[in-house]
Amino acid sequence: MLAADDSSEPTEVVHQFTRKGRTLAVRVRYIPGVSDRGHLFVFGDARDGCLVRIHSQCLYGEAMGSDSCDCGPELELALDLIYRERAGVLIYLEQEGRGSGLMAKAQGYAYSQANRTDTFESYERLGLAPDSRDYGGAIDALCALGFLRSVKLLTNNPRKVIALRDAGFDVSRVRLYTKPKGPAAAAYLDAKRRQRGDIRHGLLSPHAWWWLTAAKWSLRLAGGSAVALSVWSMVQHWQLNAQAMAAALAFALSVAVTRLRWRAGPARPLSPWLAATWDRWRPGFAHVGAAPLDSNPGEVLGHRGVARDTAA
Repeated sequence: MLAADDSSEPTEVVHQFTRKGRTLAVRVRYIPGVSDRGHLFVFGDARDGCLVRIHSQCLYGEAMGSDSCDCGPELELALDLIYRERAGVLIYLEQEGRGSGLMAKAQGYAYSQANRTDTFESYERLGLAPDSRDYGGAIDALCALGFLRSVKLLTNNPRKVIALRDAGFDVSRVRLYTKPKGPAAAAYLDAKRRQRGDIRHGLLSPHAWWWLTAAKWSLRLAGGSAVALSVWSMVQHWQLNAQAMAAALAFALSVAVTRLRWRAGPARPLSPWLAATWDRWRPGFAHVGAAPLDSNPGEVLGHRGVARDTAA
Protein backbone atom coordinates (compact mmCIF):
# COMPACT_ATOMS: atom_id res chain seq x y z
CA MET A 1 0.00 0.00 0.00
CA LEU A 2 1.31 3.43 -0.90
CA ALA A 3 1.93 6.01 1.78
CA ALA A 4 -0.55 8.82 2.08
CA ASP A 5 2.08 11.37 1.06
CA ASP A 6 3.48 9.31 -1.84
CA SER A 7 3.28 11.37 -5.01
CA SER A 8 2.11 8.32 -6.98
CA GLU A 9 -1.06 7.96 -4.88
CA PRO A 10 -4.12 9.47 -6.58
CA THR A 11 -5.51 12.60 -4.96
CA GLU A 12 -9.08 11.65 -5.82
CA VAL A 13 -10.91 8.47 -6.83
CA VAL A 14 -14.48 8.27 -8.18
CA HIS A 15 -16.57 5.10 -8.13
CA GLN A 16 -20.13 3.87 -7.66
CA PHE A 17 -21.20 3.05 -4.10
CA THR A 18 -24.32 0.97 -3.40
CA ARG A 19 -26.01 1.14 -0.02
CA LYS A 20 -29.35 -0.46 0.89
CA GLY A 21 -30.12 -0.98 -2.77
CA ARG A 22 -29.37 2.59 -3.82
CA THR A 23 -26.33 3.53 -5.89
CA LEU A 24 -24.58 6.89 -5.96
CA ALA A 25 -21.32 8.08 -7.41
CA VAL A 26 -18.81 8.90 -4.68
CA ARG A 27 -15.60 10.92 -4.81
CA VAL A 28 -13.00 9.93 -2.24
CA ARG A 29 -10.16 12.17 -1.05
CA TYR A 30 -7.56 11.74 1.66
CA ILE A 31 -7.31 14.43 4.36
CA PRO A 32 -3.73 14.66 5.69
CA GLY A 33 -2.95 15.80 9.19
CA VAL A 34 -1.80 14.77 12.64
CA SER A 35 -4.86 15.06 14.86
CA ASP A 36 -7.41 15.61 12.11
CA ARG A 37 -6.53 13.25 9.27
CA GLY A 38 -9.19 11.18 7.58
CA HIS A 39 -11.13 10.95 4.33
CA LEU A 40 -13.70 13.04 2.49
CA PHE A 41 -16.57 11.44 0.56
CA VAL A 42 -18.71 13.46 -1.86
CA PHE A 43 -21.91 11.59 -2.74
CA GLY A 44 -23.93 12.24 -5.88
CA ASP A 45 -24.26 15.73 -7.33
CA ALA A 46 -23.42 17.63 -4.14
CA ARG A 47 -23.85 21.39 -4.44
CA ASP A 48 -23.83 24.48 -2.26
CA GLY A 49 -26.22 24.03 0.65
CA CYS A 50 -26.00 20.23 0.66
CA LEU A 51 -25.97 17.94 3.68
CA VAL A 52 -22.59 17.61 5.41
CA ARG A 53 -21.57 15.22 8.16
CA ILE A 54 -18.25 15.55 10.02
CA HIS A 55 -17.85 12.25 11.83
CA SER A 56 -15.17 11.02 14.22
CA GLN A 57 -14.15 7.37 14.11
CA CYS A 58 -15.60 5.06 16.78
CA LEU A 59 -14.48 1.44 16.57
CA TYR A 60 -16.69 0.35 19.47
CA GLY A 61 -19.87 1.88 18.13
CA GLU A 62 -19.44 1.38 14.38
CA ALA A 63 -17.63 -1.94 14.03
CA MET A 64 -18.39 -3.69 17.33
CA GLY A 65 -21.99 -2.54 17.87
CA SER A 66 -21.48 -1.05 21.34
CA ASP A 67 -24.65 -0.29 23.31
CA SER A 68 -22.86 2.47 25.24
CA CYS A 69 -22.73 5.23 22.60
CA ASP A 70 -24.65 6.68 19.66
CA CYS A 71 -21.78 6.92 17.16
CA GLY A 72 -22.90 4.04 14.95
CA PRO A 73 -26.58 5.08 14.80
CA GLU A 74 -25.60 8.71 14.11
CA LEU A 75 -23.41 7.71 11.15
CA GLU A 76 -26.13 5.37 9.89
CA LEU A 77 -28.79 8.07 10.10
CA ALA A 78 -26.53 10.67 8.45
CA LEU A 79 -25.92 8.35 5.49
CA ASP A 80 -29.64 7.54 5.32
CA LEU A 81 -30.38 11.25 4.97
CA ILE A 82 -27.62 11.83 2.41
CA TYR A 83 -28.89 8.93 0.30
CA ARG A 84 -32.46 10.16 0.60
CA GLU A 85 -31.28 13.51 -0.83
CA ARG A 86 -29.05 11.62 -3.29
CA ALA A 87 -26.26 14.11 -2.54
CA GLY A 88 -24.07 15.15 0.36
CA VAL A 89 -20.62 15.17 1.93
CA LEU A 90 -19.21 12.90 4.62
CA ILE A 91 -15.91 13.69 6.35
CA TYR A 92 -14.65 10.71 8.34
CA LEU A 93 -11.87 11.69 10.74
CA GLU A 94 -9.52 9.33 12.57
CA GLN A 95 -10.32 10.85 15.96
CA GLU A 96 -11.02 7.82 18.11
CA GLY A 97 -11.92 8.55 21.72
CA ARG A 98 -12.73 12.23 21.02
CA GLY A 99 -9.20 12.68 19.73
CA SER A 100 -7.31 10.88 22.52
CA GLY A 101 -7.07 7.46 20.87
CA LEU A 102 -8.55 4.03 21.46
CA MET A 103 -6.42 3.10 24.48
CA ALA A 104 -7.31 6.36 26.23
CA LYS A 105 -10.94 5.67 25.42
CA ALA A 106 -10.64 2.18 26.93
CA GLN A 107 -9.05 3.69 30.04
CA GLY A 108 -11.92 6.15 30.26
CA TYR A 109 -14.47 3.35 30.06
CA ALA A 110 -12.67 1.37 32.76
CA TYR A 111 -12.48 4.39 35.07
CA SER A 112 -16.13 5.25 34.46
CA GLN A 113 -17.27 1.72 35.26
CA ALA A 114 -15.17 1.57 38.43
CA ASN A 115 -16.09 5.03 39.74
CA ARG A 116 -19.56 5.64 38.26
CA THR A 117 -18.50 8.77 36.37
CA ASP A 118 -19.21 9.80 32.79
CA THR A 119 -16.39 9.60 30.26
CA PHE A 120 -15.85 13.37 30.22
CA GLU A 121 -15.16 13.40 33.96
CA SER A 122 -13.09 10.22 33.66
CA TYR A 123 -10.87 11.83 31.03
CA GLU A 124 -10.25 14.83 33.28
CA ARG A 125 -9.33 12.65 36.25
CA LEU A 126 -6.96 10.67 34.02
CA GLY A 127 -5.26 13.90 32.94
CA LEU A 128 -6.74 13.86 29.43
CA ALA A 129 -8.60 16.60 27.57
CA PRO A 130 -12.35 15.84 27.58
CA ASP A 131 -12.42 16.57 23.84
CA SER A 132 -9.18 17.24 21.96
CA ARG A 133 -10.55 17.00 18.43
CA ASP A 134 -9.35 19.47 15.81
CA TYR A 135 -11.60 20.31 12.84
CA GLY A 136 -9.03 22.31 10.86
CA GLY A 137 -8.45 19.50 8.37
CA ALA A 138 -12.18 19.02 7.82
CA ILE A 139 -12.64 22.75 7.20
CA ASP A 140 -9.73 22.82 4.74
CA ALA A 141 -11.22 19.83 2.90
CA LEU A 142 -14.62 21.52 2.60
CA CYS A 143 -13.01 24.74 1.37
CA ALA A 144 -10.98 22.79 -1.20
CA LEU A 145 -14.19 21.53 -2.82
CA GLY A 146 -14.74 25.07 -4.06
CA PHE A 147 -18.54 25.04 -4.26
CA LEU A 148 -19.60 25.15 -0.61
CA ARG A 149 -20.60 28.43 0.99
CA SER A 150 -23.54 27.15 3.03
CA VAL A 151 -24.06 23.70 4.52
CA LYS A 152 -26.77 21.72 6.28
CA LEU A 153 -24.62 20.25 9.03
CA LEU A 154 -25.78 16.87 10.35
CA THR A 155 -24.76 17.12 14.00
CA ASN A 156 -25.81 17.46 17.62
CA ASN A 157 -22.45 19.01 18.52
CA PRO A 158 -22.35 22.84 18.74
CA ARG A 159 -18.53 22.76 18.59
CA LYS A 160 -18.71 21.69 14.94
CA VAL A 161 -21.27 24.37 14.12
CA ILE A 162 -19.12 27.06 15.74
CA ALA A 163 -15.99 25.83 13.93
CA LEU A 164 -17.64 26.03 10.50
CA ARG A 165 -19.31 29.38 11.17
CA ASP A 166 -16.06 30.89 12.40
CA ALA A 167 -14.46 29.65 9.16
CA GLY A 168 -17.01 31.61 7.14
CA PHE A 169 -19.63 28.97 6.28
CA ASP A 170 -23.35 29.66 6.52
CA VAL A 171 -24.48 26.74 8.70
CA SER A 172 -27.96 25.32 9.18
CA ARG A 173 -27.90 22.51 11.73
CA VAL A 174 -29.83 19.29 11.21
CA ARG A 175 -30.10 17.42 14.51
CA LEU A 176 -29.66 13.65 14.53
CA TYR A 177 -32.27 12.00 16.73
CA THR A 178 -31.19 8.46 17.56
CA LYS A 179 -32.80 6.08 20.00
CA PRO A 180 -30.49 5.07 22.89
CA LYS A 181 -29.79 1.33 22.80
CA GLY A 182 -29.94 1.11 26.58
CA PRO A 183 -29.39 2.95 29.88
CA ALA A 184 -25.64 3.30 29.27
CA ALA A 185 -26.18 4.98 25.90
CA ALA A 186 -28.87 7.26 27.37
CA ALA A 187 -26.49 8.27 30.17
CA TYR A 188 -23.72 8.99 27.66
CA LEU A 189 -26.02 11.13 25.52
CA ASP A 190 -27.10 13.05 28.60
CA ALA A 191 -23.44 13.56 29.57
CA LYS A 192 -22.70 14.97 26.12
CA ARG A 193 -25.68 17.29 26.42
CA ARG A 194 -24.55 18.54 29.84
CA GLN A 195 -20.88 18.88 28.95
CA ARG A 196 -21.60 20.74 25.73
CA GLY A 197 -24.14 23.00 27.40
CA ASP A 198 -26.63 22.48 24.58
CA ILE A 199 -30.15 21.85 25.89
CA ARG A 200 -31.35 21.12 22.36
CA HIS A 201 -29.13 18.10 21.82
CA GLY A 202 -30.90 15.39 19.80
CA LEU A 203 -31.74 13.48 22.96
CA LEU A 204 -35.08 12.08 24.06
CA SER A 205 -35.70 10.05 27.21
CA PRO A 206 -36.73 6.38 26.81
CA HIS A 207 -40.24 7.35 27.98
CA ALA A 208 -40.46 10.08 25.34
CA TRP A 209 -39.30 7.63 22.67
CA TRP A 210 -41.97 5.14 23.77
CA TRP A 211 -44.83 7.65 23.65
CA LEU A 212 -43.72 9.31 20.43
CA THR A 213 -43.24 5.95 18.74
CA ALA A 214 -46.66 4.82 19.98
CA ALA A 215 -48.20 8.04 18.67
CA LYS A 216 -46.48 7.61 15.31
CA TRP A 217 -47.75 4.07 14.82
CA SER A 218 -51.22 4.99 16.12
CA LEU A 219 -51.46 7.68 13.46
CA ARG A 220 -50.24 5.25 10.83
CA LEU A 221 -52.78 2.67 11.97
CA ALA A 222 -55.55 5.26 11.85
CA GLY A 223 -54.49 6.33 8.38
CA GLY A 224 -54.26 2.74 7.20
CA SER A 225 -57.70 1.98 8.61
CA ALA A 226 -59.16 4.99 6.81
CA VAL A 227 -57.62 3.84 3.54
CA ALA A 228 -58.90 0.30 4.09
CA LEU A 229 -62.43 1.58 4.77
CA SER A 230 -62.27 3.73 1.64
CA VAL A 231 -61.14 0.77 -0.45
CA TRP A 232 -63.87 -1.39 1.07
CA SER A 233 -66.55 1.17 0.27
CA MET A 234 -65.25 1.42 -3.29
CA VAL A 235 -65.33 -2.36 -3.59
CA GLN A 236 -68.92 -2.40 -2.36
CA HIS A 237 -69.87 0.41 -4.72
CA TRP A 238 -68.21 -1.15 -7.74
CA GLN A 239 -69.21 -4.66 -6.68
CA LEU A 240 -65.74 -6.01 -7.36
CA ASN A 241 -65.01 -9.58 -6.43
CA ALA A 242 -62.99 -10.67 -3.42
CA GLN A 243 -60.04 -11.74 -5.57
CA ALA A 244 -59.59 -8.22 -6.94
CA MET A 245 -59.69 -6.76 -3.44
CA ALA A 246 -57.17 -9.30 -2.18
CA ALA A 247 -54.85 -8.46 -5.07
CA ALA A 248 -55.12 -4.73 -4.33
CA LEU A 249 -54.40 -5.24 -0.63
CA ALA A 250 -51.44 -7.51 -1.45
CA PHE A 251 -50.03 -4.82 -3.75
CA ALA A 252 -50.48 -2.13 -1.09
CA LEU A 253 -48.80 -4.36 1.50
CA SER A 254 -45.84 -5.05 -0.79
CA VAL A 255 -45.41 -1.30 -1.39
CA ALA A 256 -45.51 -0.64 2.37
CA VAL A 257 -42.97 -3.38 3.11
CA THR A 258 -40.66 -2.12 0.36
CA ARG A 259 -40.86 1.42 1.74
CA LEU A 260 -40.02 0.20 5.23
CA ARG A 261 -37.02 -1.68 3.82
CA TRP A 262 -35.82 1.50 2.08
CA ARG A 263 -36.11 3.36 5.37
CA ALA A 264 -34.30 0.67 7.34
CA GLY A 265 -32.00 2.18 9.94
CA PRO A 266 -32.10 3.48 13.51
CA ALA A 267 -35.62 3.70 14.92
CA ARG A 268 -36.78 7.30 15.14
CA PRO A 269 -40.23 8.75 15.85
CA LEU A 270 -39.46 12.27 14.59
CA SER A 271 -38.51 13.41 11.12
CA PRO A 272 -35.02 14.98 11.15
CA TRP A 273 -36.34 17.36 8.49
CA LEU A 274 -38.94 18.72 10.93
CA ALA A 275 -36.15 19.34 13.44
CA ALA A 276 -34.07 21.02 10.73
CA THR A 277 -36.98 23.26 9.71
CA TRP A 278 -37.51 24.26 13.33
CA ASP A 279 -33.79 25.03 13.65
CA ARG A 280 -33.87 27.28 10.58
CA TRP A 281 -36.79 29.22 12.06
CA ARG A 282 -34.60 30.17 15.03
CA PRO A 283 -31.67 32.34 13.78
CA GLY A 284 -28.50 31.86 15.80
CA PHE A 285 -29.90 28.68 17.29
CA ALA A 286 -26.62 26.80 17.05
CA HIS A 287 -24.81 29.41 19.16
CA VAL A 288 -27.18 29.01 22.11
CA GLY A 289 -25.50 27.28 25.02
CA ALA A 290 -22.06 26.89 23.47
CA ALA A 291 -19.90 24.32 25.17
CA PRO A 292 -17.66 25.44 28.03
CA LEU A 293 -14.78 23.85 26.14
CA ASP A 294 -15.23 26.45 23.39
CA SER A 295 -14.04 29.51 25.32
CA ASN A 296 -11.30 29.82 22.72
CA PRO A 297 -12.60 29.23 19.17
CA GLY A 298 -9.05 28.60 18.03
CA GLU A 299 -9.05 25.36 20.00
CA VAL A 300 -11.95 24.20 17.87
CA LEU A 301 -10.70 25.36 14.49
CA GLY A 302 -7.12 24.23 14.80
CA HIS A 303 -4.09 26.13 13.56
CA ARG A 304 -5.14 26.14 9.90
CA GLY A 305 -8.66 27.34 10.69
CA VAL A 306 -7.28 30.15 12.86
CA ALA A 307 -4.88 31.28 10.15
CA ARG A 308 -7.66 31.42 7.57
CA ASP A 309 -10.03 33.24 9.94
CA THR A 310 -7.39 35.80 10.86
CA ALA A 311 -6.54 36.40 7.23
CA ALA A 312 -10.23 36.99 6.45
